[in-house]
Amino acid sequence: MKISGSFYIIFLLPFILTFCTNKKGSDRDAFNEHKRRIDSVNQIKNARIKAYESIKRGNLILFRDYDDFTHAQEYFLNNYDIVLIPPGPSSIWIQQIMDSAIFDKYGEEIVSKANLEILELYKNIPNYQNLNGAYTYADTLPNYPGGDYSFYCDIYKIIPAIEACNIDTALGHEITVKFVIGTDGKIRDLRIIKKMCSFMDKRLLDAIKNNTKLWDPAILENNAVPYEITYSFDWNKKEIEKCN
Repeated sequence: MKISGSFYIIFLLPFILTFCTNKKGSDRDAFNEHKRRIDSVNQIKNARIKAYESIKRGNLILFRDYDDFTHAQEYFLNNYDIVLIPPGPSSIWIQQIMDSAIFDKYGEEIVSKANLEILELYKNIPNYQNLNGAYTYADTLPNYPGGDYSFYCDIYKIIPAIEACNIDTALGHEITVKFVIGTDGKIRDLRIIKKMCSFMDKRLLDAIKNNTKLWDPAILENNAVPYEITYSFDWNKKEIEKCN
């Protein structure tokens, strides 16, 4: 019996198609794995660049978790000028660099020491109140005349752009402040928790201190209470344009 060449082709075609499909899938998997590795390397590189830029600006971040996180945040700010942030997968490379900088400055015992001191300092203080008497919880939050939009714009009109700063603005152009709104509507205990540079930091502090507008205080159980609040001022074009 004579078998034609076309029979062999028809017989082998499924095997040929399977081989080609598997090869394409293998090539695609190899390409995706290569891309994933490159992305991972770039993420590590970018994280390290951001960490060093943050340290250059004077910002130290400790990536740790605490059961009493609010009080732990206040403790590290008050005692070490360190911002406490919960750790996460995306922060692992920044954490290594930050830990090194923090341990070099304050010693590796800083974390174990903090665990004991936080328990002692805050044992009689509710978790919604800080050492300075300010609350971190209220039924009604403090309100600036005209709202947050007016507060931001009042500051941006005084400081419309970044000046005299040797920073890489591609890695951030914001300053974060924390302060207490008293029962009299006045600001107290003003401090910077995310710095940019000494010139801009001082300009922002002065602009906030010299603002004489009174806030509506926070209300808790029908009583005015001092309240600690945080604002971040970002000098990018879109933020400034909103106030024009």
